[in-house]
Amino acid sequence: FEDLSFKLSVQRLQELLGEYRAQFGKIFVKNTAPSDSLIKEWNHTYGHISDQNEVIEVELNKLITKQSQIFRYAQLGLVVSSILLTLVAIFIFFRYENQSAAYLRKIEEASNNLAIGSRKTTRAEEALHESQRKLNTLINNLPGLVYRFKADSIWSMNFVSDKSVVITGYRPEQLIDDKEISYYNLIHQDDRKKIFEQVQK
Repeated sequence: FEDLSFKLSVQRLQELLGEYRAQFGKIFVKNTAPSDSLIKEWNHTYGHISDQNEVIEVELNKLITKQSQIFRYAQLGLVVSSILLTLVAIFIFFRYENQSAAYLRKIEEASNNLAIGSRKTTRAEEALHESQRKLNTLINNLPGLVYRFKADSIWSMNFVSDKSVVITGYRPEQLIDDKEISYYNLIHQDDRKKIFEQVQK
């Protein structure tokens, strides 16, 4: 094309399409959900592409009108130039349409993959909750006290079952991390050494 403005417009459209593809890679190459800023930037570029396409269409119509006026006085070569101009316009249009369709397909595939991942996560969480429920049921049905303590000199508890109220008179939250009293202090002084030795076995 001899029209510099149209050339610059087409070059700008190609640059925008390159940016659009690069942003697409940033958004959908990763397995995590895209950030709002990336989506906003992507939509912003898409809007520029649409605007640039309209500019090209306006300039293209101007060129076609100009060629139509010259056609009356020009030789057969100008007819060929007009046909080539139309073909280029059609090529740009179909290339843009094909790229848009490809982007939409990839967006749909990515959305489907995210939905599948979300369903898998939900099933895993449900299985974890069920396992935790069974464990709590088992602990609560045991006749004794279930506990886990740190390997220190005063046996600081980091887990105590609800049976602690019946056995010691203290709730679990009072015993955990020695918040109100240490389990060590609940043991008679004469029995501490013997119990410590048995626990160590």
